[in-house]
Amino acid sequence: MSASCQWRIIDKCSETSKDTIYQQSKSDCIASFLEIYQQEVNAGYLNCQLDTMTIDSCISFCLSKGQRYSVRTITLIHPDNRLERLHFNQRKNLPFHSGSIVNKSKSALHFYREHGYPFVALQLDSIQWQDSLTNIYWRIDKGPSINMDSLFIRSEQRMPYSYLRKALGYEKGKPYKESFIQVADQQIRRIRFLDIAQSSEVKFNSSGAQLIIYPFRKPANSFQGIMGIRPDEITGKINLTGDVELRLFNSLNTGEELYLNWRKMQTQTQDLEARAQFSYLMGTSFGPDGSVKIYRRDSTFTSVQLIGGLSWKPNFNSAVRAFAERLISSTIKPNFQFTENANVDALYFGLEHIFNLLDNIDNPRKGIFTRGKIARGRRKRTLENINETATISQSFDAIKGEIDCKFFVPTFKHQCVMIGINANTLQTDSILKNEMTRIGGLRTFRGIDEESILATSYSILSLEYRYLLDTQTAVYIFSDLGWWEEKGKFDLVQDTPYSFGAGINLRTPSGIFTFNYALGKQFDNPILLKNAKISLGFRSVF
Repeated sequence: MSASCQWRIIDKCSETSKDTIYQQSKSDCIASFLEIYQQEVNAGYLNCQLDTMTIDSCISFCLSKGQRYSVRTITLIHPDNRLERLHFNQRKNLPFHSGSIVNKSKSALHFYREHGYPFVALQLDSIQWQDSLTNIYWRIDKGPSINMDSLFIRSEQRMPYSYLRKALGYEKGKPYKESFIQVADQQIRRIRFLDIAQSSEVKFNSSGAQLIIYPFRKPANSFQGIMGIRPDEITGKINLTGDVELRLFNSLNTGEELYLNWRKMQTQTQDLEARAQFSYLMGTSFGPDGSVKIYRRDSTFTSVQLIGGLSWKPNFNSAVRAFAERLISSTIKPNFQFTENANVDALYFGLEHIFNLLDNIDNPRKGIFTRGKIARGRRKRTLENINETATISQSFDAIKGEIDCKFFVPTFKHQCVMIGINANTLQTDSILKNEMTRIGGLRTFRGIDEESILATSYSILSLEYRYLLDTQTAVYIFSDLGWWEEKGKFDLVQDTPYSFGAGINLRTPSGIFTFNYALGKQFDNPILLKNAKISLGFRSVF
């Protein structure tokens, strides 16, 4: 162990210098000496001197800063005109700081490496002194211009080449871009069904740059089942709900997603949805999608929703989608006297934008996800009497809008806050109940009975504090605050419900177990523990 010593600094240039004595080991004393010296040099005191003397076993560093030098200009000889926007050629009297000079040189190198010159070199040409001012001249050697020549996929498994090429943003003949190479592995990991066996490599030859990636298929297909325990607040009976979901990724080796979902949220009510989505069809940035959803509510009505869309992905993080939506809803017991439900045939055309910058799709800690869409169309309402001997038809213009945003903000290690906003509206005349949006339950408003709220407009603010144990496991507490209105044909109903609770997603060797416990409040009803909503789920990945 180094012997202990005392030391202090005496600033010869300052009449008010503090004479503070420090107690350190000899090695720490030398390190402190060098740190102080370097700080003064970086501040522009290039002739700074530190003398030492020992009095009564106390080492005194006598600091003589000398003249402070400033940088008058930093000039790049024969620069690219585009470098002017980086303000590389400075013409201001700035303090001489080695760190700022190094940063300027790095910005020039980064610029050329982003524009096709991976072998660029920067050399200090000369330094001119004018009293306390310096003029610094750099000379740059761009080296040969390099373009991307080929993409090689090294894998023992069959890979969707066209999908990967578009997902990475690779274009043959495009100038070499260093940031593209650096994020290639990260982009592969963001694809749900892929991971990397080793880091990507770049090789250069006479034809250009070759990017070599090492992806492999990881388990991504999933089968999920959720059972809900829902006490009836009126009768006190226990109702069970069911939600079964199947997701298949890249089954056809085109990067597609196939989705099937069956739900039973209320007694004698069933919901079936099937969806297929393709991306980067035939090597382009476009991909079609289609879905069908059939909803039957007890003996009241049956609705069939058909949606077809075409998405354009300028990059892997965002997409713009044009779609057409057809809604056909038929009442099972038509009657002129009760027009809360009626036969409806509606056709909408709309646009949707999706932006996804989450660090982990299944269990994110930071990032943002936004989805917004708007559609305009026309709906036709038909009323029939029981004997179908007379009908009344009416047509209305309609506008639909929806926003879904999630923000994940890291706090401490393995922890984050999630802020979610979900809003939806239907603007038209004489809205029927079988056209309204159904909210409530695990997917929209936890602590409220599944799809128990029929709304023409709603907005839900969700807050979660999440503790992430690994990439698939999280413990969280949450609260949902909402507003909704039912603007029907005969009346207007509004409410501001709220709920709170806790949950866990736990990864086990056989799959992911999910548990949620939530309490909610609607209208003037009190919060009762016996009305708690409990959801148990299990997701198997294969």
